[in-house]
Amino acid sequence: MTVERLRVTFPVSTSVAVAQAAATAGLTPSNYVVRAVESAVGLADVSAEDLVTTSPEPTVIIRLAPRPPGALDQRPGWVPDMTEGQWWQAASGVWRLGETSRAACRIVAAADPTGVIRHAWRIDGWAPEGDRWQAVGGRDVTESSDPADARVVQALLGRRIALRRNPVRIIAGHSQIPPDA
Repeated sequence: MTVERLRVTFPVSTSVAVAQAAATAGLTPSNYVVRAVESAVGLADVSAEDLVTTSPEPTVIIRLAPRPPGALDQRPGWVPDMTEGQWWQAASGVWRLGETSRAACRIVAAADPTGVIRHAWRIDGWAPEGDRWQAVGGRDVTESSDPADARVVQALLGRRIALRRNPVRIIAGHSQIPPDA
């Protein structure tokens, strides 16, 4: 698992308050800040193991935002009780992707607003839509008997991605998977 580190600098007045609050909670200042941030973004109950950092193949993960009831626009979005077809329609949407990502990624996954990955598809490629791209040829990997698809399902479905502002997340993938993974 890859762990990203972020260095944060606080003003002296904030540093003192954080140090006191951490001591009161019985935590180190860095653990206190991590828990505060996790709580603020809704990840307080999520362990590091739940956050997806790798996939067996390069993958584009789309975190769908909730679609307001009665929304008049045609933007893709999450609504309760979506069918697999609705998930595909929303996830295949039209997204900004770089050339390298388009060339490498043949797996598209969709996450709900909380970051939990609910569906994944193997695609044929990407079609241009203005300055954006749409996934084409999606085949649900959960319906496949292909061992490569089973590894994708095991690595992604039900796992949670870290919540970030950008709804599109690219996971580079790894090529060495234990045979019984």
